[in-house]
Amino acid sequence: MGLSDPTALKLSMASSSLFWDQAHGKPDSVEYNDNPESTRYYFEGLGQLSKRLRDPRESVSAGVIASILGCVCHDVTVANWDRWAVHLNGLHRISKLRGGFEGLENNIALIAFWLDIAGRTVLDSPPWFPIPREICTPEVEEVPPAMDRLLVGLDSVYPQLSPVLCALRMMSSVAQMVNRDSDSMPFWKNEVLGIHLIGPVTHRLLSIPRLSDDPTKESDPSVVGEMVRLSCLIVLSGVKKGFCLNSSDMVPLQAKFAEMAARSLGEIDSRLQDLRLWALVTSALLRPSDARLSLISHIQVHIVSQGLVDARAAVDIARALVWIEALEAHEETGLVAQVNGDDVCCF
Repeated sequence: MGLSDPTALKLSMASSSLFWDQAHGKPDSVEYNDNPESTRYYFEGLGQLSKRLRDPRESVSAGVIASILGCVCHDVTVANWDRWAVHLNGLHRISKLRGGFEGLENNIALIAFWLDIAGRTVLDSPPWFPIPREICTPEVEEVPPAMDRLLVGLDSVYPQLSPVLCALRMMSSVAQMVNRDSDSMPFWKNEVLGIHLIGPVTHRLLSIPRLSDDPTKESDPSVVGEMVRLSCLIVLSGVKKGFCLNSSDMVPLQAKFAEMAARSLGEIDSRLQDLRLWALVTSALLRPSDARLSLISHIQVHIVSQGLVDARAAVDIARALVWIEALEAHEETGLVAQVNGDDVCCF
C-alpha cells in the first residue's frame, strides 16, 4: 500500500527511517521528529496530503485514503490514541462520502477495518468501520459439551445476555482453531489469517452496548455479561500478541475487568456463576502472577460459595468452556498454586 501512491510513499519512507534507526541501536527512535530524515519525509508527505485534501475529487481518492491509513498505522504502532482518533475521524468522513471502501485495491477496506478495531479495543468503544466482505465470518462449530449445557436456553432467561452469549460461541470457534494450529509456526506468522480469525468476534464484542450506556438497566446478570465480554477481549489480545499484532489493549482491558469484578452481586444462578468464574480465571491467567491478587480473592470466594474442592476444580470449569492452550496452560499450575497456597486460610 505504501508504494501505491506518491504521498503514501513519502510517509512510508518516514516510517522506514525510524525502523532503520531501531534496527541499528536506537530503540527510542519512534516518532517522526526523532530522526531528521524521517521528519523531512513526513512533512513532505503531510504537505502533499493537505493539498490533496483541499481538492474535492482528490480528497476521496484511493491514494489519499492509503496515505491516511499510513498515518493511522503509525499512530497504532506508537500508541498515540489522540492522534489516531483525529486521523480515523477524517478517514471515516471520507468513507461516508465514498459510500465505503469496498472494491478498492491493496486491502484498503481490510486495513481500515483492522486499524479501527485496534484502537477501539484500547478505548473500548464501538467500531466505525464494518466487517469487510472479504472476511467470511466463520459459522460456529460445535461447542464443547460443557458450554452447550451452560448456554442452552440461557438467553431466553436472560435476554440481555444474548449478544454476549453469541460472541462467546464465536470465541469457542476461535479457540478451536488456535488449539488445532498453534503448534505450527506458519500459523502465527500469517498476520492476515490472524485478522480474519480475530476481527469478526472483536467487532461483535465491541458492538455490544456497555453498562455505562444506560445505568438504569444494570443488573447482576448484565454485570456478569460485561465481565465475559471484557474477558473475551483480553483473550483476543493475547491471541493478537501471538500473531505479532498490536496488543496494547491488554492493560486497559485488564483494568476495566478488575473494576467490574469488584462489583458486589446478589444471589445468581449456577450458570451465571460458572460464566463469572470463567471470566475471572481467564483474566487471571492472562495477567502477570504478581498482578492477580484481587482476582485470586474473587476466585477464592467463588470456590467457597459454590462448594468446590479447590482451585483445580475452578480452573477445570473454565477449561471446559473456552480455553486456548497456547495462552493459558503455562500459567495454569501457577494460578492453582496461588489460589490454593498461602491464602487457603481465607476459605
